[in-house]
Amino acid sequence: MANLAQKKSALPKLACALLGLGAFPSLTQQTAIPPELIKRIQPATVSIVTLDANSADSSRGSGFFIGENLIITCKHVYGGASRSKVRLAGDRFYPIQRVLAEDKESDLIVLEVERPSPPIQPLALAKTLPNVGEIVYLSFCPSGLDPAIDQSLVSAYQRDVPKFAGLDLMQFSSAVYQSCSGGPILNQQGQVVGVIDARLKSQFGENINFAIPLSRLTDLIAPVLFENISYALGIALLYVVREPNYEEARNNFKKVVEQDSSHGEAWFYIAYCHYKLGEKAEALEACKKVLTLRPDEVEAYMISAWAYQQYGEQIEMYKRALELKPDYAEAYFRLGLVYRDAGKYPKAQEAMNEAVRLEPEYAKAHYHLGTIYLLQDDEESAQEEYEILQKLDADLAKQLLRAIEAFKRAKK
Repeated sequence: MANLAQKKSALPKLACALLGLGAFPSLTQQTAIPPELIKRIQPATVSIVTLDANSADSSRGSGFFIGENLIITCKHVYGGASRSKVRLAGDRFYPIQRVLAEDKESDLIVLEVERPSPPIQPLALAKTLPNVGEIVYLSFCPSGLDPAIDQSLVSAYQRDVPKFAGLDLMQFSSAVYQSCSGGPILNQQGQVVGVIDARLKSQFGENINFAIPLSRLTDLIAPVLFENISYALGIALLYVVREPNYEEARNNFKKVVEQDSSHGEAWFYIAYCHYKLGEKAEALEACKKVLTLRPDEVEAYMISAWAYQQYGEQIEMYKRALELKPDYAEAYFRLGLVYRDAGKYPKAQEAMNEAVRLEPEYAKAHYHLGTIYLLQDDEESAQEEYEILQKLDADLAKQLLRAIEAFKRAKK
């Protein structure tokens, strides 16, 4: 029995030697993955889902966040899909909006996705690669499921891998599968040191696994992150500082579109800054850019409606916003105001009624609905809105009461 036990204990070492792994510790000897790392790594790991012409899933791989709306994966995972999305843990889906950068030689790609809510904490990149023999962690979404984490070992760095000549590909010990491609490999501090590429398994056998090295990853994303410095600063000037600085924020977003004229979100924020600064013509031009790139951007229609001078154009913009977001109370509210100003009181009443139906405590909508009733000589309904407002907003209730009293005096 003792000899048999000795032979069994020697088998893993022999297998490691044959695979070029060296006499590394067995899985039972490896330490547990720290829970705090798991909590940081798993939410940032996603499943990449590509869709066919019938909107059915055609393939799945893995990826990970390196920015608040930036994802790294393997190019072969994305494959130039016309439609695709990412799946986050908990079955939350967000559309992939565009390709920001790609490296065909190393099979890497940077994707921009719709910003998740709540935000995802992106993974940090390591400054150095782990040594051969060091423990690393693999994070991936097996077959499109929630993220999984595995422990592995760096087996070697290989320079003579076909199709990757000149690259020091990281060889690691754990088995991976096609759906793992694009997932991150991380050091023991939870920093990314490489990207899993499962395509190479078929060339070398089931137990030979490779990752694209950190150097190619940093080369690929550096220009993207540089562009995003201006974008991030613009966001900070809007939402982080005590007092929003719309002019400086707008200038930073303009730097982004100077580098990439197809950056729909930057164009939207340019339009938003012009809106906050009261610059209608500039806001409208920026909105036209947004809607060319992202025709389903509801708020761009809302800002366009504000910027247009003609009632007909304003009404059309609000209607388009409501086609995309039928339960948008503010769009009904603003549409009601335009109808009122255009003298179309029944339509104004209809739009305001829809606004308060969707948001029963929408005080401004109740107030303006009351004034619209007065414009149609419906004092009784205006009085009902006044009674509702007494419970919602005392100041608006007083204003509506004064309007009702003025209406009564005018009738005498």
